[in-house]
Amino acid sequence: MNKGAKVILSIGGIIILLGITSLVIAGPSAKQYYVNPLDEIQWQTNSTINETVPLSPDETYQLFAKNGEGYHNLSITDPDGNELFRGEHCREFGDGDSSCEYDWIEIGYFDAYDCPCQITVESSDDILFLLYGEAGQKTDVDGYFMSFCGGILAIFLGIIVLVVGGGVSMFTKTKSVDLAPSNQQHYPPQ
Repeated sequence: MNKGAKVILSIGGIIILLGITSLVIAGPSAKQYYVNPLDEIQWQTNSTINETVPLSPDETYQLFAKNGEGYHNLSITDPDGNELFRGEHCREFGDGDSSCEYDWIEIGYFDAYDCPCQITVESSDDILFLLYGEAGQKTDVDGYFMSFCGGILAIFLGIIVLVVGGGVSMFTKTKSVDLAPSNQQHYPPQ
């Protein structure tokens, strides 16, 4: 086999092994974790009537409340009186985890695009306003997806390199010519 073909086949094998390793690593990389809302607060309030929400109108906000603490009549309205607040209940995350197991739980969200907004709420503790997706139960789906896709692409690339290496091997075979002894008789020149 040609030396170049051996190198190409070796490279293809290594790429496939790297792809398989990436797939094995991808599984455990999709971990779930919790980001404490107290670390990401944009604004907070408790019982209030028709207070103007002092947040940027270009964002979507998540609201969190202390677990076990009651809040009532939470309403966020735009200047036309349209309700913007969308309540959210506990979510199951798998493995028996729930968004209601933590000290601070997500209670809903609203888009501030139509603000200035007015908030009315009765609460025994603060309601926390955070940029949407900055806190609460999170999962590293992006990392998992990148590792998984990278592994699949590496395996396909490795297969292509192996096929190329096999083709190079087939078309560059060196043919050896065996010289067999012959019984040639030599006649003297005449």
